[in-house]
Amino acid sequence: MKPPPAVSLAGVTKRFGRALAVDDVTLDLEAGGVHAIVGENGAGKTTRVRLLAGETRPDAGTMRLSDGDYNPRGPLDARRRGVALVHQHFMLVPTLTALENAMLGDEPTRAGFLLDRGAARRRFVITAQRFALDVAPDRLVESMSVGEKQRLEILRTLLGGARLLLLDEPTAVLTPGESRALFETVLALVKEGATIVFVTHRLAEVVRYAEGVVVMRKGRVVERLLARETTEVELARLLVGREPAAFGGASRRAPGDVALRVCGLRDVPRRGERARLKGVDVEVRAGEIVG
Repeated sequence: MKPPPAVSLAGVTKRFGRALAVDDVTLDLEAGGVHAIVGENGAGKTTRVRLLAGETRPDAGTMRLSDGDYNPRGPLDARRRGVALVHQHFMLVPTLTALENAMLGDEPTRAGFLLDRGAARRRFVITAQRFALDVAPDRLVESMSVGEKQRLEILRTLLGGARLLLLDEPTAVLTPGESRALFETVLALVKEGATIVFVTHRLAEVVRYAEGVVVMRKGRVVERLLARETTEVELARLLVGREPAAFGGASRRAPGDVALRVCGLRDVPRRGERARLKGVDVEVRAGEIVG
């Protein structure tokens, strides 16, 4: 017998004033897989995961989880049902440690009222090791790299019992190495029975890591595909509704005079940190596009 979907949406609609962000979406997402949501800016991707996370409520339609009806009154209610969203912009307190951030809102106690930091630390370390999330419990968030902050956000959701994990643009600000490490964690979570839904513009990641792909355009689901049966070019065509413009069509011309010259650029690191720039030289000429 086929297991019930991890989440089902039926006729879900959400408006913000005159803007129709999600338009009559009906969709099932299978449990225990990696699902990607793609679309142009304004297609309704983030609104859809925010609806699932309880951060906003639908104007019409119904939602279900595998264990029954689902109508969260807020993010805390969603987390109690095992649904959590990791935002593109992290929701961490920079002046607290990783452990203190992980404990917020779920502080373990002894004798009903005494804060049990030892129990919190043990849960933190065991869960981090189990899913290969390299996060030092006593490190201040303000001293962390972007990749470390994201690992901490994921760890927080796991400590809260999340089984349906929503990732909004998870690799938008990560290095290639951090992105690979993130998806190694994602695949490890799926092996443990979790369901992952990630919103992205990076179509190469969709083809490589996702099982199912949902394409949205102007608030509607326009296509569902298996990632192994599609390509980046096909996905680009579907999400814009036409053939993507060909590369290499622009004519080349000789660059002009130097418009910007940088010599020996270095940064002054904060205490305890290493310098990131160590003598950078670069020239940019008029008429050039420099990456």
